[in-house]
Amino acid sequence: MNDRQTRKFEAFNTTATLLEDTPAATSVPGLPARLNLLRSKLHDINALACAQMEPTAARTARRDEVHAALATATLHVANALALHAATHGLVELAVIARVSPSTFVRARVSHRSLIARRILEAAQTERVALTEYGISDAVLAAFEALIEAAREGRDEPRVVIADRRATTLRLAALFREVDALLSEQIDRLLYPLHRTDPAFAARYLAARAVVAVRTAARAA
Repeated sequence: MNDRQTRKFEAFNTTATLLEDTPAATSVPGLPARLNLLRSKLHDINALACAQMEPTAARTARRDEVHAALATATLHVANALALHAATHGLVELAVIARVSPSTFVRARVSHRSLIARRILEAAQTERVALTEYGISDAVLAAFEALIEAAREGRDEPRVVIADRRATTLRLAALFREVDALLSEQIDRLLYPLHRTDPAFAARYLAARAVVAVRTAARAA
């Protein structure tokens, strides 16, 4: 939430609490249902605000950890393939196995899992021969799991950004909905209390005025 929304949210909660703590208000026909709706919308706003705060840095760090592990695993299997190819004069396999640390540094994030997948497929073809170099079925299975994890996580930071944009739009809509709920429904239901309970009416108007005054000040 931005500063303006944060202040409005505080005012919304103050207003809701005042209504809940005032029997004269909760006994107004039609108000309890609308108060429940108000609290529901405030809960949604809070949940979205928490989601909005999720940093991309954490997901980027997780993605980078997976790719670092993938680079290590790829080089391990590629080196075994290269040794096998050199020993048996397998030229085409030697070309496939020609992977170095710089290969991953230069490659785009979206291409790294493709490079690893090519090495995995070659290793699966030569699976029996590679056991001589410590490349067991378990090693290949772990390698494949890393490839899948890298594929799934490569777009995580971009997904977070997109989610935050959607959250920002939904938050704006929720604030409009709460404004409308208060001004077009709850304010009208409570209007009779201006005459029968002026003390409460004054407190309620003060709580509501926080939204209008602070919003106007921010807009100026």
